[in-house]
Amino acid sequence: MYKYRISKYNPIFRNSAGKYMNDEWTSISDIGKIYNNKKFTQNEYIEIENKYISAIMLVVKKMNIDKMQVNNLYVWKSIKDILYEIKKFQYGELYTNSMLKLYKDITKNINIDNINYTHLTNKYLCNVRKNKIILNIDNSVEFCRLLLREDIGGNLVALRCLKLFIGDDYLMYIHTSISLKNIISEIEGLGLFVEVLNN
Repeated sequence: MYKYRISKYNPIFRNSAGKYMNDEWTSISDIGKIYNNKKFTQNEYIEIENKYISAIMLVVKKMNIDKMQVNNLYVWKSIKDILYEIKKFQYGELYTNSMLKLYKDITKNINIDNINYTHLTNKYLCNVRKNKIILNIDNSVEFCRLLLREDIGGNLVALRCLKLFIGDDYLMYIHTSISLKNIISEIEGLGLFVEVLNN
């Protein structure tokens, strides 16, 4: 597999241990905070999120993928929690009806409100579903937005072809069965940085 880290972070600002040294936003929850003497806005957030989505679409097109499977699904919010956050933080313009419907569909058999978190590692619920969750590309994009916003956890897989992980601090990892060298310049043209990781 070919392994890549794709992010908004310029690798020249990593120290010898790999730690990123610039003070930058890392989450949707940073909207409204001050970075470089400037308030971080929803518009700036969605601009970067859209770049990640565009990068994902470039990879999906290159790999000729039309559907993906959700693996290792983690859920720690109910739909009520998400709706509360949308109202509290005025995220209304960021969440589409289709995104909220997808969240409801994926989590419909999980009763978050009745979880006893004292028995769960890191206060996360790992939902191992017996039925596979297969998403078309449009829904895969919406799922990625939920991952980027830390509303849900998991990864997307196209078997023997691609694995996509979105982790903490707005880092995205993509493992592919073929090299992405022909589209790296396109991804970087979006304003993102592509780091080739050791295979």
